[in-house]
Amino acid sequence: MPLSYIGVGRSEPPADDMPSTRAPLIICLCRGITDRDIARAMARGLRSPGAVFAAADCRPQCGSCVAMMRGMMAAAPAEGDEPGFAAAAE
Repeated sequence: MPLSYIGVGRSEPPADDMPSTRAPLIICLCRGITDRDIARAMARGLRSPGAVFAAADCRPQCGSCVAMMRGMMAAAPAEGDEPGFAAAAE
């Protein structure tokens, strides 16, 4: 069963959802969670890998993705900051 987009309830994003010329980056190979799934979860206020997995109705399998998820979340701007990763401003 394919992972549905977190909080959206469908297996494919709408055409205008996070437009990009690049393919999504798969962060969790075991569960198929992408960088875009994580960005959507963060936009909903989820700020931990456990919350991302819970929103996707799954649990981590091997755990090798957790450090990457934590890094993405730590690098994201705080509420009210300019969009984009904080590291890009340094």
